[in-house]
Amino acid sequence: MLKPSETKRLLAVIALSVGLLSGAAQASLVSGSSEISAAPVVSARSAGTSARFGLEITAGTSGFGTQQFETSAGGLPFTKKPLRTQFDVHLLESIGVVGVGPSLEYYFTEVADGYRTAGAVPGVTKAVAVGAQARYQARYFEWQTLVPMISYSFEKLNYRLSDGARGWADAKGLTVGAWLYLNALDRATAASFRRELGVSRTYITFERRTLLGADERIALSGSSYQLGMRFEL
Repeated sequence: MLKPSETKRLLAVIALSVGLLSGAAQASLVSGSSEISAAPVVSARSAGTSARFGLEITAGTSGFGTQQFETSAGGLPFTKKPLRTQFDVHLLESIGVVGVGPSLEYYFTEVADGYRTAGAVPGVTKAVAVGAQARYQARYFEWQTLVPMISYSFEKLNYRLSDGARGWADAKGLTVGAWLYLNALDRATAASFRRELGVSRTYITFERRTLLGADERIALSGSSYQLGMRFEL
């Protein structure tokens, strides 16, 4: 169960993501062609379904795996559940799709049961990260239902400990996953999204993300499994 303060942060991140998507969609519609056909398009780079940039929102829970913060005093008193928003611009689409862009991530921290009673080791009570990633999509033809992907990211993690200490830690790591292309499952709805919102491609994403990082107070290590939605315009 999320605390009221965590719920407010979650809604704020979602609102920011929706705002970015709405603005990007309007820009895409203004700059794109005024006449968009609903007929299936056979080329992945054609005007009907080619996308210039993408917005992705993912979340990880304890049910799918956790990443762990370790303080310099030792132990693993805190775990985290990430909510991540990322935006990327497509640079190359001739052999797969290559993109780069920024990311924003908020970590819902959770105190381990043993720490609740002991309380001897300061743990992470708040963490927000900003960063960037380079991503490759193994997408080679239009209407490809399953799209493998791999990306490498770098983050600056701002954290606060339970003893009041604050700091910044550098983290980096690899993400691998697969995306389910929803347009291929319902082409009529996909055409409607393109006409009304400027959304060329819609995916459900499943990714395994690994991060490693540290500073003088904390270390971040482990992997998390994240589910999400991706929209390309």
